[in-house]
Amino acid sequence: MLVGRPGLSPIMVGRADELTRLARLPDEDDAPAIALIGGEAGVGKTRLLRELCERLPQDTRVLAGQADPGSAGRPFELLLDALKREPGIDPEPLSIVTDVSRSTEERVAAALGIIVQIAGEQPTVVVFDDLHWADTPSVELFDQLSEHGAGPRMVVGTYRPEGLSRRHPVADLLPKLERRSAVTHVHLERLTTTEVSAFLTAVYGRAPSFRVVETLHARTGGNPFFLEELLSAAGAGGDPEQLVSQPLPWSLGEIVRGQLDELESEDRRILETAAVLGRRVSFDVLAAVTGSGEDELIRTLRSLVASGMLIEDENDLFSFQHALAREAIEADLLGRERRRLHEAALTALKEMGIDDLASIAHHAHGAGRYDELASAARAGARQYLESGSTFQALELAELGLTEVCDDPTLLAYASQAAWLTGLGSEAI
Repeated sequence: MLVGRPGLSPIMVGRADELTRLARLPDEDDAPAIALIGGEAGVGKTRLLRELCERLPQDTRVLAGQADPGSAGRPFELLLDALKREPGIDPEPLSIVTDVSRSTEERVAAALGIIVQIAGEQPTVVVFDDLHWADTPSVELFDQLSEHGAGPRMVVGTYRPEGLSRRHPVADLLPKLERRSAVTHVHLERLTTTEVSAFLTAVYGRAPSFRVVETLHARTGGNPFFLEELLSAAGAGGDPEQLVSQPLPWSLGEIVRGQLDELESEDRRILETAAVLGRRVSFDVLAAVTGSGEDELIRTLRSLVASGMLIEDENDLFSFQHALAREAIEADLLGRERRRLHEAALTALKEMGIDDLASIAHHAHGAGRYDELASAARAGARQYLESGSTFQALELAELGLTEVCDDPTLLAYASQAAWLTGLGSEAI
């Protein structure tokens, strides 16, 4: 399931050519067809994926996994996310995938075997959304799935180009795929003024004036997410001509602040806490950090879901509609507010026995508890190295080194991880 709202417009605007290219790919003989969709945050990558899935033949099985900012510390998160809603998965290979004592090669082979088995039962399309947040083993699995004869009819990945550093495993994957395979690479641009006009026509049911189109295109830069947020802030059911004369927010931060001002104080407190905890947050962790009772928190979350700020994408797991909204809410908090929330999150994770070392290190860093940061970074880097998640090991070791720069254990782990990632000069 791909997280995110369908959008204000009942039709997708400005992506017809890209959708036609992608929808044609599974019909080609040389399976699997490989597609990469790049574009900035809010430009419509996930919406395009939804439209593509609706175009596929009815007998096609879609395995869709979506990464989030915390996925990098959870090996095979994209595959496990895709399999959550799949019945009848053979437990034996799945247990190998989740067994951290196994080598990365064994786990990737087991993951590949699961998908090959599924693809043998019916035509299958594999979608990995937000690869820029993916863990190393998930990227390796995507690479393996792209080999001829791997099983799926089509393999699709999305990413933000600005989210990829030269060290990220996806940065190495992209040129490798294009050298080895016939890859369809789609880069989504912002909407033109003509497309903004079509978007407004679809939302309001009538063509807007040129002045309205120019005003909104200038304010949003043609980014569909910003455009939708502006219309939502103004009230999408009104007269589009009023959008020119009435005061409108000029930035995403201003839009989000306006939405927060309309919330009850308790709703706002819960939403701000969720923003610090991450794009996806469990009910139990949110309850522990906020100190809310179950009935009280249920009422608050129902209100936030009804307002469109959050969605429940699976039982007891809540997500923001868009990562940009979460980032804007978190950035608007005072430093002391963020620090106190990180402290509460760190305490909750320990009391609940949650051993997500990447999250523990992240919250320890945010709380300024540097001894705990170093301890979690050491243990996490070692764990990720042992499981083959070398890029994640490097990032976690470097996070620890930001505060304990001469720690010999972290330096050793960082050097080893950098070397295994192919970053020889940084390792040295």
